Amino acid sequence: MRHFKSFITAIVMIITVTPAFSQGLYDDDYQLHKGYKCYFEFGYGLGVGQNRTDRIQMLTTHGYQFNPYLFAGIGIGGNDYIDFEKWSMPVFADLRGSLPIENSRLAPFVDFKIGYSLSDNIKGFFFSPMIGTRFGITEKTGVNLGFGYEVQVAKYSITYEELHLKDSFNMGALTFKLGLDF
Repeated sequence: MRHFKSFITAIVMIITVTPAFSQGLYDDDYQLHKGYKCYFEFGYGLGVGQNRTDRIQMLTTHGYQFNPYLFAGIGIGGNDYIDFEKWSMPVFADLRGSLPIENSRLAPFVDFKIGYSLSDNIKGFFFSPMIGTRFGITEKTGVNLGFGYEVQVAKYSITYEELHLKDSFNMGALTFKLGLDF
């Protein structure tokens, strides 16, 4: 519960501080422009639920920015599960909606990644919604800060003599991501 309160506090701070930072940062050239776009994200996931395990994340997404409001792409990443000493490689489709603040370098966004994770140990459905803010640092480059939740279904099977068991469980996490786009 303590982690949930911290998560909610961080979201409220981002939402309330974003308009204050946008004051005086005027320049539409720093907003999202139509064309190819690449995102690199580094993150940390705080495991929640019954099968909680923390993870370090590295993700990259490549796709097309259709206008200042809509991006679609595909991506691949790596999750290193700290407590579990295992890894997974999510392959996903990514859809991002941005709402640029007029005459500002800031653009709050909502991001949805959906796909499947591959590995010998952790494989299954992958879903990672996130909210955050992009800060344009040059005409084509921006820094992204986001918070979200990750659903990682882990499928496993155990065979012992003539007994064969299959099951799956969610390894959910609250995620914090810092990224760079160009």
